[in-house]
Amino acid sequence: MNKMFSSSLRRLKMQSNFLKSSNFTNKLIKTIQYNFCSKPNTNNKDDAAEDSVLYKHHNSYAFEIMLNQPKRLNAIDYKMIKSILKRVQEWVPDNIDSSSDEESIKHKEDKIPKMVIMSGVGKAFCAGGDVASLYRQRSQTDGLKLNKNFFRYEYLLDYSITKMKPIQVSFWQGAIMGGGCGISVNSPIRIATENTVFAMPETAIGLFPDVGSTWVLPRIFNNNPSMGMYIGLSGDRIKGVDLAKCGYATHYVNLEKFEKLKQELISKSNSETTLETIREICNGYSDYIYTPTNFSYSKLDMINKVIKLDTLKDNFDRLKSLSETGNEHEKKWASTTLTNFNKFSPTSMCVTFEQIKRGATLKSIEEAFNIESQLINVFMENNDFFEGVRALLIDKDNSPKWEYKSIDEIKLDELIAKYFNKKDETNADLSDDE
Repeated sequence: MNKMFSSSLRRLKMQSNFLKSSNFTNKLIKTIQYNFCSKPNTNNKDDAAEDSVLYKHHNSYAFEIMLNQPKRLNAIDYKMIKSILKRVQEWVPDNIDSSSDEESIKHKEDKIPKMVIMSGVGKAFCAGGDVASLYRQRSQTDGLKLNKNFFRYEYLLDYSITKMKPIQVSFWQGAIMGGGCGISVNSPIRIATENTVFAMPETAIGLFPDVGSTWVLPRIFNNNPSMGMYIGLSGDRIKGVDLAKCGYATHYVNLEKFEKLKQELISKSNSETTLETIREICNGYSDYIYTPTNFSYSKLDMINKVIKLDTLKDNFDRLKSLSETGNEHEKKWASTTLTNFNKFSPTSMCVTFEQIKRGATLKSIEEAFNIESQLINVFMENNDFFEGVRALLIDKDNSPKWEYKSIDEIKLDELIAKYFNKKDETNADLSDDE
């Protein structure tokens, strides 16, 4: 039994029991509104007729999890999270609850497939978590508990996926954002295509890049924390082959070959399937394969000039300076980025900066989820997230009234104490809340 994993899961459960001015800005707002704004359920008959997650046991060695809410671009909701979590925990070869005997554990391991494919039905892989529903249920009597539980189970799912025994292969068609990143970005094989669009736009809605981003962002872009910091703060989108060039995806495959690749992975899976045999098949279909030596990103030189891990205020100042003294391309990028930074939630910007700065020094993804569990607890108890969702997704006036007008109004020592150093004062309530 992996005692560290069992202990980490229990600790995570306890800690997370809370549980228009620029063209780029307009595009970002439209992206968020299109991808994160689900509509209330008005047709229960249709909902009942269509399972939101499909499971395909292709053979003894290949299993597929398909997100099946195409009209919502597979935005992941609470029931989907609980459903996938129940399945994934069958594949974690550890005695999580300390109650199973060795024979039952071995029996479970014998049924674990070699490979799990994660995909989405329709035009998108997953456009994020269903945050609009969190806004709507906030006004319910038990709204705070429901919202905290959404994130509690989402983080448990994301963390469990990193510990499951099968090799995960993620097929990223269309949008891959927010919660969609959480269930797939830690898989060793991540396949993008020409219509794939990645973003973590949480700072624009008063949140922070979560679902493991504390660990992922400082490392995934060729271990460049400045790049991860920029993506986390800006919500900038990365598309198509650029995802493989910068390392967020491991492979780029033309859409016409997407299904053929999947079918070959399934047909060739067997008792000898390993990460290397899966990678070899994917390499044969790929038009671009990421390696640390061929890393590239079009904005990297500009990012490295101004985005550093000193202070958020210094980053603002360097952006302002570059917008005035750089070449025309640098001026345009720096000016647009600075405008966006000033539009986003000042609280989210400060928390995200500290979060990713701390993330660069962590030793394990467990530590990252512990940090995020504490952060989301505080965010759910405050208003910026709900104000951001209201302004961008509900009323769509695109004019959020943040708690602070700028980062200059925030006392960083007080913010850090509130969000990062708060003692766990919640009482664990692990009862089923469905």
